[in-house]
Amino acid sequence: MSSARGGRVHEEEVNIRIADLLSEELGLNCRPERPSGRRRPDIRCYYRGFNIVIESSYDRGDAEEDARKRIEKEEGFDIAIALWLKEGDRYRADLGVSELKELIRGSRFDVALFTPSPQSELVKFITERVSTARLSAGWFIDVNLSFIRDLVNNSIEYLIEEGVVEGVIEEVNRGLVNFITALENQPQNTWQRIYDILYRLYGLQLTETRDAEVVYGQAGLSILLSSTFYEHVRALHGLDSLNAYVNRYGPIQGLVKALEDLLKFDYRTAVEMTIEVLSTLPPEASGAVRQLIELGVKIAQERYLLRRDFAGRVYHRIVGDIAHRKGFATFYTEVPAAYLLSTKLYYNLGINLDDIGKALIEDGVYGIDALRYASQITAINLALIGPQGKVTRENVFTIYLGILNEPNAPYKGPWLGSLELLNNGKRVGGILAFIEGGLQCAVERVSVSGVEGVFAIPDEFDLIIMNPPFTRATGRTEAYGKKGRRGLFGFIADEKARQSLVKNFNNVRDRVGEFLSNNAKASKDLFPPIIQEIIEGKDDLDAYLDIGQAGEGLLFLYLAHRFIKDGGVVAFVLPRNLLMGVSWFLARVLLATKYHLKYVIVSSDSENGFNFSEGTSLSEVLIVAKRQDKHSPDEETVFINLLRKPNTVLEAVYLANMIMDSLVGNRGSQFFSIGNAVVYRVRRIDLVRNVDNWGRFVALPNIELVQYTMGLINNGVIKLGDTKVQVPITPLNDIIINIGIDRHQYHDYFNINTVPRPDYPYLVLHGGGEEVRSSMITKPNAYAQAKVSKANEAYRRYSGRVLLPDRVRWNTMHVSALYSETPVLSNIFYAVRLRVGNDDVRELAEKALVLWLNSIWGLLSIFINREETEGLFTELKMAQWRLLPVLNVTALGIDRLRCLAEAFNRHASAQFLVGGRLINQFESGGRLVLDTDVANCLGMRVGSRELDELKRLYRLFGNALRQLGRMIAC
Repeated sequence: MSSARGGRVHEEEVNIRIADLLSEELGLNCRPERPSGRRRPDIRCYYRGFNIVIESSYDRGDAEEDARKRIEKEEGFDIAIALWLKEGDRYRADLGVSELKELIRGSRFDVALFTPSPQSELVKFITERVSTARLSAGWFIDVNLSFIRDLVNNSIEYLIEEGVVEGVIEEVNRGLVNFITALENQPQNTWQRIYDILYRLYGLQLTETRDAEVVYGQAGLSILLSSTFYEHVRALHGLDSLNAYVNRYGPIQGLVKALEDLLKFDYRTAVEMTIEVLSTLPPEASGAVRQLIELGVKIAQERYLLRRDFAGRVYHRIVGDIAHRKGFATFYTEVPAAYLLSTKLYYNLGINLDDIGKALIEDGVYGIDALRYASQITAINLALIGPQGKVTRENVFTIYLGILNEPNAPYKGPWLGSLELLNNGKRVGGILAFIEGGLQCAVERVSVSGVEGVFAIPDEFDLIIMNPPFTRATGRTEAYGKKGRRGLFGFIADEKARQSLVKNFNNVRDRVGEFLSNNAKASKDLFPPIIQEIIEGKDDLDAYLDIGQAGEGLLFLYLAHRFIKDGGVVAFVLPRNLLMGVSWFLARVLLATKYHLKYVIVSSDSENGFNFSEGTSLSEVLIVAKRQDKHSPDEETVFINLLRKPNTVLEAVYLANMIMDSLVGNRGSQFFSIGNAVVYRVRRIDLVRNVDNWGRFVALPNIELVQYTMGLINNGVIKLGDTKVQVPITPLNDIIINIGIDRHQYHDYFNINTVPRPDYPYLVLHGGGEEVRSSMITKPNAYAQAKVSKANEAYRRYSGRVLLPDRVRWNTMHVSALYSETPVLSNIFYAVRLRVGNDDVRELAEKALVLWLNSIWGLLSIFINREETEGLFTELKMAQWRLLPVLNVTALGIDRLRCLAEAFNRHASAQFLVGGRLINQFESGGRLVLDTDVANCLGMRVGSRELDELKRLYRLFGNALRQLGRMIAC
């Protein structure tokens, strides 16, 4: 072993052994590295998504200086540790490797900690939690290597909370509120001028952003971030501070002058819009503008805020009202969700992301938005989080959305923004070339240096990440103060312009639907028989081939498919019904045939929401998929069910890395839990087999319940402990003649009256309140009159006695399916007729089916196949009921049918059903006798052990419902 002066081992050798010990014995992934030009290597560790550097030295001052520089120079480290080898005289050069490691293992060190965020609160946090932490002059003294592991873990815990960042965000929010308040009494033309600057969409006028508070809030954010950006780059050009400009000219004119001076060095797109906004402001806003400038300067000085995507987080807090977010620019991805999704993308790339930051932003990242305002925010944000002062070009585009009517335009009419790329990419390029020379700001390339370029994107991408607009094609009922329904593109005020865009959109959608349908037909043989029937459109299953209800989100998924290269990766935030929705079926087939679906992430966090986007409570999903045509049977998809969503960026990164590490550590396990997440590895064969509904894999937050129910619907096994019985399970479609009309047809066909009249001859069950669903047996409560001629035939053909709900709120339900002694139609239930020849047997079979669907096994089957809208509020469309695995009552012998029908008669109006919601039934155990009767009728001998297992099943299901329904679990 080589020696240093005084006979000590070289520091390089010591660092190698420290890295070995930290990795082998303490669980940190560490390695010694020698940065270019350095005489000794530092120790770099990667742990739970955090980059850590350890600078050790025989000289305390050298260790501290090197560690501090690692943070101050913004080299991408989250934590830097100075490690003083104060017992270095013991590390003699004649020691062998094992002897040196043993000596280091027993040594004592002094340690100092550095992070990008303020130190004082972090140090206090650590000293309160680590009993061995003794602090002296900023150093933890006389610690061993195990302390470094504790130091790292506690530092990460503190950083994950991001209390400092949240504090500054709240300060910014207060500043924006003050800015809005200062302008709220201004005449309408003030915010109208600002609105015209922010929302420069030619040929259109938006509806919902015509709200002064929203417009002023967004203007304030533009001022704040432009101030931050100016301070971030001014030193490169020798410009004075913003404070100097403000002292000389006042807040409004001072910021204008500063930004105009910056414009001499370009940066047009980053600041020009803010100059325009400032020119509209009255003197009364000076104080509020000063506050925003001061905040901007503060943020620019706190580099750790910029590294944490601070600008993006503030942006998400104050974007426009919910209708605007939903109808136009989509919901904005919650920041922790965005980091969780993107971490799944770059994990294991094997590259240093900090080293390629400039090249990545200038040559690798492309962004497209229909709002000039959003493009400006994106451009500023990328510049702030990139390598300081090095990013001079960005590929962020504001694309045209609206009605193009300029006389000299090469193409006229409606333009769908980035969806026009599905029409004709060259045509888009021609329009953009015209716009650069003629129509200013309608479509422009956002360059930090301000130089406009040609709108051009690569023919293929390695990675596409998107939270697209996914407004349903049927639109919303809000009409912004007007009666009636506004549909797709409901944010556009002019109805004629809206209809023109809708027509263009429908043409695009039809072509996409045709492609997806052809893809499914070409891949038909890959799927099981029932899926092949769907693809062929048999037995009224053609609803699965209609993408109309999927809205814009599916078209953007297809857009990504068109531009992703073979082997590339797409990552999306989409509505959760991507996994099980009827209109999303062809999208699932596309993902199953043309991609390796790698990750699917959902939330079962009822407290923090089932969503991943700001401004919505609806259930969503994150997906990551790799483009490939050829597949291996060994492929697997990792479904991740978050029992609690991460609250901060760093918590999301930490969770993603915990899951990735656990996937390696639990390589042989199909199911496992890690932290607040449940992980389910799904084999490709099972993914393909269940392409009608991937929601089954994450329908329940309990792994055991998922396994139990999948065994029931796939294999027909009812199991209670060691006792099990095989029962015939089949899709409902195989045992029915037809399934009745939906609620839209019901209202289109019939007039309803609650009082009997001779001209209202038809009996119906109207409404679906709790009183209607409190027992398994029901009777008509209203009368119907045909509105149209086909209503008479519909009633004759579709009225039935078995009633299946089209929607369920699981935390208030008493029963699921109903039985009516008189055939009826309903607006809330689908009427079903069974494929049974004998009328006497039909009544037995109908009652047996209703009883099954209200048994614990039927309820689990419905729950795992539901279409989730928002937590426990779920839907089941007719097509989904057709595919629901149910007890095949037509295959049962007459004795078993009679046994089940008699059990139905005993329990149809039982007090435990009438008086208790489903969760209460589980708690009281009142339904034990119902489920015991079902099991006995199907051939199981139910004794005390089986009853205990049944009670346990109730607890599991009840707790799952509570977790999803904002109730306290027992």
